[in-house]
Amino acid sequence: MTVFVVTYTYVSQPQELARLRPERHAFFGRLQQDGSLLASGQLIDSDLGHGMLMVAAPSAERAAATLDADPFVQAGLVTRRSISEWNPTAGAWVAG
Repeated sequence: MTVFVVTYTYVSQPQELARLRPERHAFFGRLQQDGSLLASGQLIDSDLGHGMLMVAAPSAERAAATLDADPFVQAGLVTRRSISEWNPTAGAWVAG
């Protein structure tokens, strides 16, 4: 399975983001259980406007299709999403 780094930029609607956060955490929990979601979190220097995910998927298209079900995406709260294949060369993510 290939690993993809996904970055999100969110709209500046803190109440709407907060309202959907529990639903989003449940969605991420399901992805974590099935092995698709490896990590997720806020980019600290971004004033809550950006996040990053690491997703395992057979292709970038499949990663995108999976993440299209993200409650933030479905509610139109994501203004930008980038998906890049990641090739770890050192550290805990490298097999062997």
